Amino acid sequence: MNSILKYLCFFLLFSFVAQAQKPFRVKIQFPKNINIENVKIGYDNGQERIGADPKFVDNQATISGIYYSKYLTLWIYDELKDNFINWNYFWVEGTAASISFTETNSSQNIFRKHTLKNVQDLRVVGQTHQNFVRTEYAAYKDFYEKYFSENFKGKYTDSLDSVFNRIFMNLNNKDITFIRENGRQYYAFDYFRRHTATLTAISPDTLVSIFDKAFPKAYKESFEGKELIKFLKGKTLKKNSQVPVIESLDYFSKEKITLINKKYTLLVFWASWCKPCIAEIPKIKELYKLYQADDLKIIYVTLDEDSTKFIEAVKKYDLSWSHVYGDKNVIKSFGVLGIPQVFLIDNTGKIAYSREEEKDFKSELPVLEAILKKKL
Repeated sequence: MNSILKYLCFFLLFSFVAQAQKPFRVKIQFPKNINIENVKIGYDNGQERIGADPKFVDNQATISGIYYSKYLTLWIYDELKDNFINWNYFWVEGTAASISFTETNSSQNIFRKHTLKNVQDLRVVGQTHQNFVRTEYAAYKDFYEKYFSENFKGKYTDSLDSVFNRIFMNLNNKDITFIRENGRQYYAFDYFRRHTATLTAISPDTLVSIFDKAFPKAYKESFEGKELIKFLKGKTLKKNSQVPVIESLDYFSKEKITLINKKYTLLVFWASWCKPCIAEIPKIKELYKLYQADDLKIIYVTLDEDSTKFIEAVKKYDLSWSHVYGDKNVIKSFGVLGIPQVFLIDNTGKIAYSREEEKDFKSELPVLEAILKKKL
């Protein structure tokens, strides 16, 4: 009977994932007179965000893969000309999609004129939203271009923080009002998932509440909805929270890794390219030497996409503990976006320390060191 139930659960899970997966393929034609080396392309497939690195032939690129959301969200921008507020977003559907950009005047935004097939321009789809936040967005854009653009480098000072925060929160609050009033529209759900849910300026509990109340059951129980609530609940984790039950594999030994152990577990999210992560390594190695024999297990979870650079960093810094690579589930279950993130988990599975919550931002990690001395 147990074997039948296990098989049934596996079959249902496999069927759900298989139904959620859809292939996509989109051809993108750029004008002949632009330098495609400056063009950056990426996409959100409903599970993760991926930077594309396509090969260009006659200024044409083809992007393909799998997506799990209603539409694949594609973004394109010119690295030299566009800051993030001028990125161009598109919804792509299916394997016969194409975008042909028709603007040839290089002084203009070449991504605003195009011919589309099985593709929707989010500037058009989201016109109601743009009109709704027009005043707040204009204030935000003006401030950004005045103090953060290449032409005005160095003009932003700490004294402007309160001004920027007020403008930024005015825009976010207007976005949230739109989302709450239009939650039955897929556009509002998608915008919340890709943008609002990632903001640190809005409390995780507020984000979970919006998810629960604003959107219909069909969105919340979709694949992307389940991935989103996993991430949002991960963001709510704090001291004394019970960590999710997760299993992964050590990249090198291939042994099973669990977060709840007989020892205390130090869970560190990092990457080889993260300078603050590297700066913390000497202190973490010092703590490991003090407590590893009986009391402390260390698990490093990397956000590296390049396994070669990850392996090189592990060897270079002699990181002789457990390592997780390529497991998006662990990263999402703790609501991780920025790194380094560090958690200390006790042997009952409760969080005893959170770097963000403790504001333990010095590379010597004094708060963590004090807690370990007290508990071990």
